[in-house]
Amino acid sequence: MGVASSLGLISGINYQDLVSKLISLERRPVTLLQNRKLDIQTKMGALDSLSIKLSSLKSASEALDDESMFNTKSIEVTSSGTDTYLSATTTSGAAAGSYTVYVDQLAQAHKIASQGWADENSTAILDSGSYPSGGNFSFRIGDSGTFTDIQISTTTTLQELRDMINSADAGVSASILNDGTDTNPYRLVLTSDTTGASNDVQVTTNVTQLDFTNKLIEEATSDTTNSGTYTGSVTSNTTEYYTGTTNKSYIIETITAGAVGAGPARYKYSTDGGITWDDNSGSGYAFATSETAIGGNLENVKVTFTDSGAMSVGDTFRVDVFNPTFNEAQDAVIRVDTLTLIKESNTISDVIDGVTLNLITADTSTANTVTVSQGDVSSAKSNIERFVPLIIQW
Repeated sequence: MGVASSLGLISGINYQDLVSKLISLERRPVTLLQNRKLDIQTKMGALDSLSIKLSSLKSASEALDDESMFNTKSIEVTSSGTDTYLSATTTSGAAAGSYTVYVDQLAQAHKIASQGWADENSTAILDSGSYPSGGNFSFRIGDSGTFTDIQISTTTTLQELRDMINSADAGVSASILNDGTDTNPYRLVLTSDTTGASNDVQVTTNVTQLDFTNKLIEEATSDTTNSGTYTGSVTSNTTEYYTGTTNKSYIIETITAGAVGAGPARYKYSTDGGITWDDNSGSGYAFATSETAIGGNLENVKVTFTDSGAMSVGDTFRVDVFNPTFNEAQDAVIRVDTLTLIKESNTISDVIDGVTLNLITADTSTANTVTVSQGDVSSAKSNIERFVPLIIQW
C-alpha cells in the first residue's frame, strides 16, 4: 500500500484521487489546445476542399469565356490549276461564303543596280572630275518619299556606300553583286523594302561614277584561254546604249580558223551563257574590221576586230550588256468574283472581311475558290461538359 493511501486511511482524504484530478486539471489547457487544433485542421481541410472546387470552377468558366470558341470559322482554298497560287487565313469575324479569286499579278519590290565596278573596297567611286570635293548621293522611295543624303568623299568605296545606305534605314536595302565577268564584276544593287508601283527607288542626286539609269554596253574582252595566234584587239560600242531588256553576256566563239576581215575566220555567238548558240545555220558570221552588230542582232551591240594574226577554233570574246532595272516596281492585281483590285502588297486583308489572302503565284487563267465555313465547335462542347457537373456539385 502506498504512502498516500496510508495517509488517506489516517486522515480520511483520498490523496490519489486528488492528485489525479490535479494532474487532469493541469492537462486541460493542453487538451483544449489539441481540440482547437483538430477544429482548425478540420476547417482548413474544408477550406482546401472549397478552394480546389472554386479553382476547378474558375478554370472551367474561364475556358468558356472566349466568344471565338463558339464562333469559329474554317477556310479552304482550292484551285483549278496544278500550282499553289494563294493561301488564306480567317478570323471568327468572317462570314461564311465562297469567293472566286484570280491572281493576275504579284506585287514586287523595285530593284535597280549600277554598272560594273572594278572592286569592292579599293577604288573610289566619286566622280572627281565633276565633284572634286565630294557631295551627296541622295535617294528616296516614291515620288513623295523623304530624301536621304549619303555623304560621298574622295575615298568612299563601293562597299562603304553600301554600308552607309543600309545604316540609314531609309527603306532601301543595298547589296553588292559579283556577276563573274572578267572586268568590272561588282554591281551595287538597291532594293526597295516595300513592294508596290509607288515605292520605286529614285536616285535623285549622284556624285559618283555609278550609273543607275542607262543601259550600258561594256568593253569587249578576249578570254585568257585563247590560243594567242590572234594578236589583234576587239572593241565594242561603249559610247552607245544597249536596246535590249535583260542583263546578259554576248559570247563570240571562233568556229572557222583564219584571218579576220576578208579572211575565212567565222564565229558563232550565244547570249545565254553558252547553252544555245546562233551559228547562222552552220555558216557562221564573219569577223569584221569595221564596227558590226554581233550576228546582225537588233540590240545595238557592235564589235570591231583589228586585222592582226589569225583566229584559232575556240578563241572566245565577250561583251557584257546591262539593264539597270532588275525588277520593276509593281502592284498586285487580283480579281475577286467580278471585282478587279490593285494592291501594293501580296498580303491582302482588306477585301474579304475577316479573311487574309497571301498571294504566291500569278496565273490569269487559273481560278481559285476560297471557302469560309463554320468551324469546329467541339472544344466549346467539351468545355461545357466539363463546366456543368461542377455547377451541379454546388
